Amino acid sequence: MTIPVFYRPEQSSSDAASYSPSADKPRQVVADWTAHEDIAPHINIESFEPASREILYAAHDKAYVDGVLDGTAENGFGNNNKGIAASLLYTTGSMLAAAKSALTARGNKVAVSPTSGFHHAHYSYGGGYCTFNGLIATAIEVHRLGLAKRILILDFDQHYGDGTQAIIDRLGLDYITHITACKSYETARKRRLPSPVNSASPKSACTT
Repeated sequence: MTIPVFYRPEQSSSDAASYSPSADKPRQVVADWTAHEDIAPHINIESFEPASREILYAAHDKAYVDGVLDGTAENGFGNNNKGIAASLLYTTGSMLAAAKSALTARGNKVAVSPTSGFHHAHYSYGGGYCTFNGLIATAIEVHRLGLAKRILILDFDQHYGDGTQAIIDRLGLDYITHITACKSYETARKRRLPSPVNSASPKSACTT
């Protein structure tokens, strides 16, 4: 049984006007996986529909969403790059497609969205190379569709998902639980997994 990977070239931008490679990571990782003889036979690249603006409005301020997509507001990279703006509906679309696939599949309950740049995005602004919070947008949508009553966002990035928690708190999304498992980014609001995860060093337990 192969694992579906929801990827379209449009979800990457190789010209982000930033030293961060985040916007082009989807393309890079899919190229690596499909070239790897031990990985390629076990994945299936699948297409998907981009997210609508309405899906992003559920998680973000409408003026912020429209401003970024229309090029009048700064994205999470701190610029108004058109390539990044063009990729954003596809990054969240990929995440949503993967979640829906995993929740509705009869057999394989695992699906992959090779995306980067969600968890530092707040309700009305981005940061840390994250523009829209596709994690929250996806969680809200699958809950609205009745595909999940409760949702756990388990974050193993080396940095705390401050935007994720901030949106949960602001919108009162009590059906979503967010846990950042790594402890290298100290924040008073952070929730941690119990040992042995937190007893491990960031290098051994977490990746960026």
